[in-house]
Amino acid sequence: MKNFKKKFLSAMLACLMLSPCAAGFAACDNGSGNPSDSGNAGAQHEHTWSANFSYNDSKHYKICSGCNEKSEEGEHTYGTDGYTCTVCGYENEAKKPAQKQSAADVFGGVKASYVRGNIADADGTEKSFNEILDRQFDLLAQDILYRLTYVYGYNQTAHNRTKNAKYTLKNGEKDFSYQGNNAVVNSNTLLAAQQESVTELTSVNIADINDFQKSVQAVNSNNYLLDAATINFVGAIEGRYMVVRKSGSSKMLNSAKTDNCAWSWYQDGASTYSEFSTKNNIDKMKMAIAQVAANKAADGNYSEAAYNTALAEIGALGFDGFDNAKLVKFIKSNVIGDSLVNKDDEYASTIKTEYNGIIDDNSLVEIDGETTFTSNIATDSPRLYKGYSMVLPAIVSQAIGNTFENTMQKIYPAMNRYAVQSFDNLRAFANEAQAYESIVLMPKTEISATKLALKIKGANNIGVKCEINGEAVQVSAANDGELLLIDLHAYAKKIGAYNGGKENDFSNNLFGNSGAGAAGINNGAHYIKLIFENPNGGKFSVEIDGYYNK
Repeated sequence: MKNFKKKFLSAMLACLMLSPCAAGFAACDNGSGNPSDSGNAGAQHEHTWSANFSYNDSKHYKICSGCNEKSEEGEHTYGTDGYTCTVCGYENEAKKPAQKQSAADVFGGVKASYVRGNIADADGTEKSFNEILDRQFDLLAQDILYRLTYVYGYNQTAHNRTKNAKYTLKNGEKDFSYQGNNAVVNSNTLLAAQQESVTELTSVNIADINDFQKSVQAVNSNNYLLDAATINFVGAIEGRYMVVRKSGSSKMLNSAKTDNCAWSWYQDGASTYSEFSTKNNIDKMKMAIAQVAANKAADGNYSEAAYNTALAEIGALGFDGFDNAKLVKFIKSNVIGDSLVNKDDEYASTIKTEYNGIIDDNSLVEIDGETTFTSNIATDSPRLYKGYSMVLPAIVSQAIGNTFENTMQKIYPAMNRYAVQSFDNLRAFANEAQAYESIVLMPKTEISATKLALKIKGANNIGVKCEINGEAVQVSAANDGELLLIDLHAYAKKIGAYNGGKENDFSNNLFGNSGAGAAGINNGAHYIKLIFENPNGGKFSVEIDGYYNK
């Protein structure tokens, strides 16, 4: 019995000794001593807390080195700087104020556009941009009016289409020339390239401008666009050859004036170039040219103030991108008259649809046979066709593309009002005072629109507008000492790495200028462009001081 009791007590003691050990194995990473607890429900121990706080974006706490129990957990308390927790030292990046970075770390280059200085003209003299612009418009007005009167004038005296004719354009009272070569309007290229071996024109395709040019060159007989027995363009300005008169089997165009068929700009007198190119008509044509170049409606209503206003809005010399069709429409509506042009288009349509677009002996016989005569007179017939919708576009195109005689040098070379220079060095304009029109910044890689710091020196009242990636952006500007801070946050999208050009176009030699920047500056799709408002036109320097990180 004693042995049994001893064995039983020994077994019970063994069980008591094993039980704590079994419990310890069950949850070796806990510390509460209660196996039913979640999280920290393991073997009890005395916590040893870390000396320093740990933290995340919202809280700080201390952690037991023996388990994952947290102590002294709480939300961050920010100090006077607004972003550093006074308990754990956590710095909230979102609350940190923006920091100014070196602009060179963000941008790989800069491109500036500024008012070009005086320009060296054909004779080497210096002229302002607007003086050259006015001269180009004046020459073009002369050129167009000469071509119009050569085709549609009457009794041109020296230019009466009996031989090749040339007219030298005038710069004031003097012939305009370059390196001894005159700016000439040549009848051999009046409407198109010179046509070889032209002796007569007895078949005309009214869709082929070369046939119209042949009519200008064919100075002998058998010219079916210059004959009272066929079709006659001459004298249209005065309203001549606008009646078909029948006499027996003969049907001839009458050379007498028909008043309601005269052009709008025609006044009493001859329609020679010398009489048609009055100062009033030259000024109206110049005004229309300027209005088209300035992307305005062309009405030709000239005043010195309106003309100078239009000049100031034009950004380039030459006629790159010029809307020829707009000027042609002006000539149709204002110089000639819509009613005359519309009727002429009807005649053209009839010739195309009923006579295959061909004027020759066969079609002329058919036309006369289908024409209604009253008292032997017809005032409505395709015989009265003047070819306006073919001739006028050709006149404008040939005039704009005209070159100095015996050269390939254009009379109207292209040049931007603003010079353009590009640099990798962002400080290139810090000590270079110019009347800057704009500066383009070239991001190295994708960035956000934040805040730009500039130093502008040398001129007062400089305003700044902004364009980012082709979009106008409303910006605010504030002064911080000598810094001008441009806030770009209104642009919410990313700005990619610059992929535009790095043009240089700053020559002041009009006829030796190799930079054809007049067609436009290529900024690509990703850039920041600052546009300066400079009401006094003063020169100033621009230093890119920095770019903020947010």
